[in-house]
Amino acid sequence: MSDVCWCDDGLYDIIDNFCHLTKWTLDHARHVQSKNGTLSTHGAPKLEFVQIKEKLGTLCLYYKLWQPDFHDEDKDPQDIENRLLEITNRIGGYRGFAYLLSCKTCELTGASGKLRIHGGLYKTISQAKAAELGFEDLPPRSVGSSVND
Repeated sequence: MSDVCWCDDGLYDIIDNFCHLTKWTLDHARHVQSKNGTLSTHGAPKLEFVQIKEKLGTLCLYYKLWQPDFHDEDKDPQDIENRLLEITNRIGGYRGFAYLLSCKTCELTGASGKLRIHGGLYKTISQAKAAELGFEDLPPRSVGSSVND
């Protein structure tokens, strides 16, 4: 996975928890309705990471999720499609939660952190790392200001 993962060690636990939740979800997604209405075993959807990186001080997880092509006349194709949509939404929620956690986790240490700046570089880092590396807190934005102000 080192070919697709470009972020500091402080984000490891967030990525690990995302993977754990995702694996659990995929492992428990092995049943679909057959055409007669009973549940039958079906192959789990597959997830492959495309890229994991830090961007502007937050964790970005890019992946592909798909259902391997299983031809079985007895299984309801609409149920298979609905199941994949439900799983896609659930894993998207995990990704959103990982993003939110990364907004308050030091990229370098995993400790509590916040978004800081050094020159044009944005990083979410702890107060200790900010002092060590010369990062400063972002200037406060006034209410009603816009990007163009």
